[in-house]
Amino acid sequence: MKTRIISAAVGIPILIAVLFFYNTITLNIAIALVCLIGVYEFLHSTKYVTNPAVLVFSMVFAAVIPFTNIPMLKEKRILIIMIYIVAMIVILFTRHSTLKFEQIAVAFTVSVLIPFALSSFVFIRDAYPVGVYYILLIFLCGWITDAGAYFIGRVFGKHKLAANISPKKTIEGAVGGVVFCVIFNVAFTYVYTVITEDSFHLEANLVALLVITFTASVIGIFGDLFASIVKRQTGIKDFGNVIPGHGGIIDRFDSVLFIAPFVYVMCDFMPILSVA
Repeated sequence: MKTRIISAAVGIPILIAVLFFYNTITLNIAIALVCLIGVYEFLHSTKYVTNPAVLVFSMVFAAVIPFTNIPMLKEKRILIIMIYIVAMIVILFTRHSTLKFEQIAVAFTVSVLIPFALSSFVFIRDAYPVGVYYILLIFLCGWITDAGAYFIGRVFGKHKLAANISPKKTIEGAVGGVVFCVIFNVAFTYVYTVITEDSFHLEANLVALLVITFTASVIGIFGDLFASIVKRQTGIKDFGNVIPGHGGIIDRFDSVLFIAPFVYVMCDFMPILSVA
């Protein structure tokens, strides 16, 4: 627990620094770095991919995607994807005796899922004047649910949520985590509107807030379970050790991977904040 707290004490200021410059390319760079490390962890730690060329091309592709919103690359997004696909096919042809198609398929899936999911932060920034609010909301939905489920599960947890996937998770913990997440984010939204009153006159849609935070919290739990399935099937404890006490990037961002694109899509249909 001490190591986890120290890591959080280091990580939170970094997150704040990135968000302070979130209207600049700093956010793109930060997301690109997370994508690059995340793809490496997912493919290398699990041993799904052992071919160095496939691993390198997948990491480079993942690092490029967060920059495809800038003018010079925005119209080249499909071309970038096609270049990556062709590169994978060429590698398969040249290494077909030792490289299986399954590795190519897994590499492609992971290298599309992770960067496009996390690039939702960049897309949100570029689409909404209060994008920083939605970015914070995504992290809070994932991490507050996780923290709430952990502490409530330890005190009240009796019934296993998914014993064969993640034995320590309980139904009581999951329910408590979701409830805690919704309450916390209602309070956070109120505080945010008060703090930004001088810059924006914002009105909060309480129904949209409740629907999105509740659903995002539940989706985050499934994201956590998805990561647990992969780790259980591959026999690893963590995806990496880049964050002491927490594991790897994927261990910390597993729920966020699923929440971020959901919030990005829902903002179009049910915006939580609007300028009065």
